[in-house]
Amino acid sequence: MITVISFLLAILILVTVHEFGHFWVAHRLGVKVLRFSVGFGKPLLSRRNKIYDTEFVIAAIPLGGYVKMLDEREGEVAQEELHLAFNRKPLWVRAAVVSAGPLFNFLFAIMAYWLVAIVGTNDIRPVIGEVAKSSIAANGGLAVNDMILAVGANEVSGWGQAMTELVQAAMSGDEVRLKIRGVNGRVYSTDLPSGDFPQDPKKWLENLGLKPKAPDMLPVVDKIVLDSPAANSGLVRGDKVVGINGNLIKDWYDLVKIVKENPGNGLEFRILRNNGVEYKAVIVPDNIVVNGENIGRIGISPLISKNQEYLVLIKYDPFTAFTQAVQQTVNITWLTFKMIWKMLTGESPFSQNIGGPVSIAQFAGSSFHAGFVSFTSFLALISISLGVLNLLPIPLLDGGHLLFYLVEFVKGSPVSEDFEILFQKIGIVLIATLTIFAVYNDISRLVLN
Repeated sequence: MITVISFLLAILILVTVHEFGHFWVAHRLGVKVLRFSVGFGKPLLSRRNKIYDTEFVIAAIPLGGYVKMLDEREGEVAQEELHLAFNRKPLWVRAAVVSAGPLFNFLFAIMAYWLVAIVGTNDIRPVIGEVAKSSIAANGGLAVNDMILAVGANEVSGWGQAMTELVQAAMSGDEVRLKIRGVNGRVYSTDLPSGDFPQDPKKWLENLGLKPKAPDMLPVVDKIVLDSPAANSGLVRGDKVVGINGNLIKDWYDLVKIVKENPGNGLEFRILRNNGVEYKAVIVPDNIVVNGENIGRIGISPLISKNQEYLVLIKYDPFTAFTQAVQQTVNITWLTFKMIWKMLTGESPFSQNIGGPVSIAQFAGSSFHAGFVSFTSFLALISISLGVLNLLPIPLLDGGHLLFYLVEFVKGSPVSEDFEILFQKIGIVLIATLTIFAVYNDISRLVLN
């Protein structure tokens, strides 16, 4: 139920932001908006605003929305309202109205990341605790107890932040430069050749061969998500996981690795309670889709000591937070376009990078469970994806309309109505195919896991 509610909440927020962009710019530039709809199909709620003379609607199918403007191509327009018709407006006005939807998605992402940066996120210091033999990190000369200070030109304060920057830097195709403080205090730089990174981005961090130094990350349970597999199995705060399926669990990372690799599979946990009693419990991890990958999750977080040597709260003042938010939005936008290009050129498989409503719902539910910062970051990420998707030059999407306007600008006149209709039919086929493929991916992940 929480997954469904969080999914509907995310769709409501993101679609409203996108369509409000079209609505607000259209109204400011003198275009009459007949209907502002969140969702498709039969209206569930409807109210007419007398100030804007616009009908605001929440419809039955919550997988998108639209803004219907006064337009002679869609019906007869009264003589006294011709100056309000969208089709009568100059090219720059029409382009601005169409561009506003994706633009508002990017602005929303900036504001969301800005808020997250002000509130702050917990992380562990980017101190290296383990370097796998023959890994990318080992070949780059990294050693245990080295601290990562910067990836490329970007300074980092936390381990998660460093890994995110590393993935983004690796996608550039150039050498990835790390700034390191060694155990002797000496600061130096080392390059990790991007050619060593596999084509599949999901394997980059695995092949990197690094683990953070965090000896206080014992496999001891702290918080437990309500109605999660862990909660339903009887786990309580303070329980220590000492084994899973006969494997000895030495630290939290051993626990996470096994759980992530077994979505939907029953795992026998050996648990030591505070009173010294040991017992066993079978827990089936939920199947969660993250970045197109199925992973297991049981709904627990580790009991972390207050040892500040290894913990850090990453937060910024409002001004610095804003610059960080803009940079993060730009980086993720570029990364998204880069991944789309890799899929089109066959460098990265469609099946691992495209998800449908089920994947988004699972991601929404897991981030909602994790708290305000996680859910807000999820909204920002999906908002960027929505903005990028709508800028693609596909008919029926905003990018398709902008392509028409570009042709109109170059040739000095609009494209013919017959050509536009043909192009839209092609767009319907493309979008339908993409939707079917995304849903098929969702179903395949559920069935296979």
